[in-house]
Amino acid sequence: MESSTDLYADEQQPLLRSSINDSNEQINQFPLFDPRAKFYRYFSLIFICLLTFGPYFCYVLPGALENEFERDLRISTTQFTIFTSLYSWPNIILCFFGGFLIDRVLGVRLGAILFSCFVTVGQILFAYGAYTRNIWMMYIGRFIFGIGGETVSVAQKAYCVTWFPTKELNLVFGFIASAALLGSSINQIAMNPIYNYINEFKSGYECLGVTIFLASLTAIASTCCAFILSPLDKRRNRILKIVSNKNRMEAKIKISESFKFPIQIWLIIIICIVFYSATFPFISLGKLYFIKKYGSSATSAALQQSLFFFGTVVTSPLFGTIVDSTGYNLYWVIFSIVLALASHIILLFSFVNSFIPVLMMGTSLSLLYASLWPMVSLIVAKNKLGTAYGLMQSFQNLGLAIFNIIAGYLVQNYGYLVLEVFFIYLCIVGLLASIALFFWDKLTGGHLNLSKEERCETTLS
Repeated sequence: MESSTDLYADEQQPLLRSSINDSNEQINQFPLFDPRAKFYRYFSLIFICLLTFGPYFCYVLPGALENEFERDLRISTTQFTIFTSLYSWPNIILCFFGGFLIDRVLGVRLGAILFSCFVTVGQILFAYGAYTRNIWMMYIGRFIFGIGGETVSVAQKAYCVTWFPTKELNLVFGFIASAALLGSSINQIAMNPIYNYINEFKSGYECLGVTIFLASLTAIASTCCAFILSPLDKRRNRILKIVSNKNRMEAKIKISESFKFPIQIWLIIIICIVFYSATFPFISLGKLYFIKKYGSSATSAALQQSLFFFGTVVTSPLFGTIVDSTGYNLYWVIFSIVLALASHIILLFSFVNSFIPVLMMGTSLSLLYASLWPMVSLIVAKNKLGTAYGLMQSFQNLGLAIFNIIAGYLVQNYGYLVLEVFFIYLCIVGLLASIALFFWDKLTGGHLNLSKEERCETTLS
């Protein structure tokens, strides 16, 4: 009988030597049903991508209908902002513990289902609270929604790094970024027309409640994807003889050990915090900036905001393919930060058509997501990947929560020019962290910045 140590030896290895190798065995089954076939992985990727489509669609819903929320529910702006706070602040802690549970207790299959159900139940309570004008029920629903929202994303990344070989991860992460941002983008466009249509039959908070109920269908669809993925993953594990995630319950659980990550992970977290904090707060505050500096109309300013998201949706898989084809992830990370820095410098010091720096910023986001996040799987053992991604998203939420407040304070008291200087400083911090990561990687073997050919050779050796 195999010892427990032998059984889990593979779980302790980084994914640089991927567990998914091209099998030399003749594939006799139809590719759709054969986990050894590439087609099976990419068919399943559809459901992996859609895991976060519903949560992201529902997350931005209050922002798309802010005026309608405040008017129909007769609430103040301060009360309205609580809907966002109840999602963001708890996830500073919950993401980490959700990732820990996925790694050590639930496994990725049960974790994805459980946290998707949290999203759906929370969103339905949120909708029912709006329909009955019960603000406290809406707050409770939004909090429950938040428990699942970000942790589903952790489960999604865990699926990706265990299903796909290293050489395909950048493309895969590009696809999941596109799916999530597509949910946000469609919501921004669709919710006002839907609300106006429902308003012909219902009025006031009842109209708002029905509109939110319809949006909840996307959360239900994403939960269905979690249930579909479970048998697909179970079949894959059985045929490829991969140890089930449930068996990880036998391992001794020590939360303190989960923080013992290499310094590369902490540098990646710093890059993640400052880059996202220099990007998303600007986009959320950018509409008035475009109007004031460039004299844009409200419609044109809104178009520039949407261009950022739709540009990212289109370019994320493209850049994932490019990074997969070339390797050199760290070079691409550094380039993406330089591109973001350049976009803020252009916005601050020139009157070049504002669509250009916005496109540059969206491009930098796509490129960073495709090149930065997959590197975690090259550093961390497979049985800690959920924890690592959960930790990253926890710090990302902390950074966004704090820097959003700072950005709002700077705009209100000093104006947009000072805000742009602040974003430039954040980009410089990210650039310095990425350069430090580059040199540290050089000192420790250079695994993060291998070319495609070098990575393939390392995987096969």
